[in-house]
Amino acid sequence: MVKMANILFWFLALLLLCGAARPLSLETYQRINQGLRPAQAMDDPDLYHGLMILAGGRVESLAEDAEGRLLLVIFPYALDAGDRPFMPEVGLAPFFLRVEDSADLALLQPGRLLTLAGEVAGWYDAGRKFKRAPLLVAQEIHPWLTRDEERALRPAPEVYWPHCCYDPWCAYPRRFYRSPCCW
Repeated sequence: MVKMANILFWFLALLLLCGAARPLSLETYQRINQGLRPAQAMDDPDLYHGLMILAGGRVESLAEDAEGRLLLVIFPYALDAGDRPFMPEVGLAPFFLRVEDSADLALLQPGRLLTLAGEVAGWYDAGRKFKRAPLLVAQEIHPWLTRDEERALRPAPEVYWPHCCYDPWCAYPRRFYRSPCCW
């Protein structure tokens, strides 16, 4: 009975730890204005200047502003319950994200999905391509893995061949082979 209770305790503890994972830090979530949706902030960035929002999107391109700081053109995506971008937001125009710390520049390439906490900084005039778009200053960014990267990290599936026999006399590592006993 004690052994079963111990197993149940560790299973529940592991379940709680796995379910509590979020892409951004707890301090960042506490500073985010939970009542403010990205669509509201993008409609009138001057009204919400200085407030922090949670947003998601796909990096479209990289650019630099006049001071040489990195700007990302982001197409907004809706976030799921785990704060992962899952589908494009209908009706929202692209916005600019100013990145102050460019340590993970390799992860911010076009096509990458991001979850970000950003401070609304008003409008940004970009010239010909985008006439005027909202600007966010990144506080914390979580780049998600692409499908190819996830596939590369996933372990290879175990090979199962139903007509194989296990040879107990085989040297380590165990080898499965097509044996005459299975023919």
